[in-house]
Amino acid sequence: MFSRIGDRNPNRTVPRLQELTRHLWQGERQHSGHHHYDGKIPIIATGLRNLREHGPTGPVFLRFGRDHPRSPVETIGSPRRDAADVRAQEEAWVRQREYKAQLRRAAEQKAAEREGPPARLRRLRGRSSPTNGGKQPGRRTGAPRWTATRSSATTASARP
Repeated sequence: MFSRIGDRNPNRTVPRLQELTRHLWQGERQHSGHHHYDGKIPIIATGLRNLREHGPTGPVFLRFGRDHPRSPVETIGSPRRDAADVRAQEEAWVRQREYKAQLRRAAEQKAAEREGPPARLRRLRGRSSPTNGGKQPGRRTGAPRWTATRSSATTASARP
């Protein structure tokens, strides 16, 4: 908090204070354009005259490293980081949708392979065709389903 009362002029004190404390508040620039402030201290300066003019919710707070005063909410936050986080979340959602679509296509392909020629043949076996005379395929006419073997015939005749 600075005031114009006394020997220290805020116009000279604030820039000097910024230079002396730069290592404490300056963030690390990221590839996406925002800065990471992890482990850094947000140093905020304001003046009594600005507080009287705009009130405590107005654009009166200057965070070191920024170029103009902002409201308290804008001063504490990092709008570029918030935008980068939103972009990253949207990209993650897109990747997740693409992955789910890929899984769905793979499952459909696997089901089609399972249903492939053997399943189609099983379905078609139940239908009659003009080449077999309208009879059910797979059954021979005139042949019994079960025939007695010699051991079963002798066992049956040996009983009294």
